[in-house]
Amino acid sequence: MTRPLALTLGLVVLVAAAARAQEETTPDVPTGDAAIHGRLVPAADEPVADAPVILYSLSPSGDPGLRTTRSDADGAFAFEGISSDPQVVYLVGARVGGVPFGTRARFEPGERLHRVELAISAPTQSLEARVIGDVRLRLERGCTHLRVLQSQTLRNDSDRVIHVPPELRAGAAPLFSAALPAGAEGFEPLLSAGTEGLELSGDALRFWGPLHPGEHEIEWSYGLPLRDALALRVAFPDGAPRVQVLTPVGGVRAEAPELVAEGEQALPSGAHGLQSTGALAPGGALELQIQLPDLPVSRAPRLEEARIWLELDDVALDVSEQHLLRVEGEDDLEAVGGAPLLCVPLPADARSLRFATGTLGLGLTRDPSGALALHGPIPPGETSLALRYRLPSGGRSTRLVRSFASEVPLLQIFIADTGLLVESPRLHRKRPIITEDRIHLQLEAFSVEAGEEVALTLEPLPARGASAGMLASGVVLVGALSALAFLAAPLRSANTEVAAEVQTASAIERAALVRSIEALDEDLETGKLSQEDHDSMRTALRARAVALLAAERAGAQPEAKPDAKPAPGCPACGHGIRPGDRFCAQCGARQPAAGDAPA
Repeated sequence: MTRPLALTLGLVVLVAAAARAQEETTPDVPTGDAAIHGRLVPAADEPVADAPVILYSLSPSGDPGLRTTRSDADGAFAFEGISSDPQVVYLVGARVGGVPFGTRARFEPGERLHRVELAISAPTQSLEARVIGDVRLRLERGCTHLRVLQSQTLRNDSDRVIHVPPELRAGAAPLFSAALPAGAEGFEPLLSAGTEGLELSGDALRFWGPLHPGEHEIEWSYGLPLRDALALRVAFPDGAPRVQVLTPVGGVRAEAPELVAEGEQALPSGAHGLQSTGALAPGGALELQIQLPDLPVSRAPRLEEARIWLELDDVALDVSEQHLLRVEGEDDLEAVGGAPLLCVPLPADARSLRFATGTLGLGLTRDPSGALALHGPIPPGETSLALRYRLPSGGRSTRLVRSFASEVPLLQIFIADTGLLVESPRLHRKRPIITEDRIHLQLEAFSVEAGEEVALTLEPLPARGASAGMLASGVVLVGALSALAFLAAPLRSANTEVAAEVQTASAIERAALVRSIEALDEDLETGKLSQEDHDSMRTALRARAVALLAAERAGAQPEAKPDAKPAPGCPACGHGIRPGDRFCAQCGARQPAAGDAPA
């Protein structure tokens, strides 16, 4: 019988990626008053000393935990102060000589001390005890691709681990070989040793181990872009005793002369039709004709709102998302024919993808395009889909681009303000949210269309010592706006049409000034500007805005009749003065009263 993947290859993944998991701040295992004591038992007499040992936990909620230690001089190790909850599954693993070993541990009710032993064997590169078993192909419709999940069964009939280390792979034979079909995209190892055990070069896939004693499955996935008719050619360099093809009932169909129907098989994702072939010789291939029937119209979840929280540091941008879904009616919503109910596109460079506990139960898979495919079941009413991932920091400037497969009535983005300049042509800024320990910048967008890209750029602001430079920038801005008004001034007297255009330009300039003043106020609230710099820049901007407003009002007076006397000019600057004005709207100079002698 095939050993459970979560125990065998899953342990390989955990041990091989322990250092990376620690870097990503995986939480500690559940704590309590219990302990796991263990020992690394070598095949030879020499103890396995100072070897890294990990303890991985999986709670009923789906939350993982990780703790590490090292073996002592006798190969013993201990994990103290952990939970004895029988529902918590522990995996204990160690890496010795480049090969991971592991076992499962679980406390019985009332047990406080659990003992384990890890048998450590010297690896071998010999393939004499390796037996190649069946191949399985599972086909399902994804968001933009036909998703193919392919697995290879292998058996190790010896009592030693079969493993070809990287330094010995040149010229050596892999444990098995496979080939990706032409046009395949989005290759991804599933519950395997990843880049350490599965090696992809072009279309050639090779597995180098480790392969522990017993029977195991190695699984990977890829996709082909969806078309009305697809031809899928799968090659088998090592041959196969049998190839099984599974397709969801009512969904994707696969046809080939070699396939024989064998009824249905129940999988966690639903009922699947099962077909199989006879033995294929090494170098053989299976030619599949794929049919994608039209699916019946069904209910679909409605995306009502998307919320995104961002926190930028020197290394990465942490992104947390919450998608609020609504399902009408009284019944759970499930996929029909294996097709996803909803797709959630993700940035291409997203990594360290994690989900909230409730999200794991919504039937999520990864589409070869990189998007998340949601298959359900989704309960009626409102449901939250929560996920988290990291993007590499862009250094001086970090850019986030988000899009959605369906319309989003409201998109809200909250940014932990660590001194950032935020720019987005689509998002509107709201007043920041200020709490006791943190300030969040708040932006929003309404009616984001399906497929529309919403871009956001984050740039760290200079240190507080650069406030004088910011003040200088503010002065330059005021000067530039003043220069714009000066250059437009000669146009004011040309004719009525040109004067109206100048007045419009003046209004645009004044609106820009008002926005700049609002931004200054926000920068003062969030501590990006000192009070002194804020007051100085705000005074300059406000003075220019007041002058523009006065000039607009002055230009709005009725046009003088041809025989009317020209409006008197200001003695100081020559600007036109309306009857009754006591001060000049351009320069503010006091005007002589009627009957006063000219200066």
